[in-house]
Amino acid sequence: MPRSGVLQTIAYSGGDVTRGSSFIFDGVIAAVIGGVLLQGGYGSTLGVLLGTATYGIVSLGIFYTGWNTDYAQLFLGALLLVAVMANNYFRKLALSGR
Repeated sequence: MPRSGVLQTIAYSGGDVTRGSSFIFDGVIAAVIGGVLLQGGYGSTLGVLLGTATYGIVSLGIFYTGWNTDYAQLFLGALLLVAVMANNYFRKLALSGR
């Protein structure tokens, strides 16, 4: 959940540099799940949008099912692993010139 610093300062009556530090890789994970190549050079807005939607559905879906919320990190890690493996496959395919 991206938040601006101004809104955080108003809501919490102060600023803290460690607040939100657990969200550092959320954007990267959503982009990679959406098909953005890790080495750069390819990615689409629609892919990032779908990756972000998938990330949000998994994160909130685990919560609403009543399961332990630690499973959300497990599922997101599995999705990231699959996305990275697909990323490597597509990079090799693009470099082969097919």
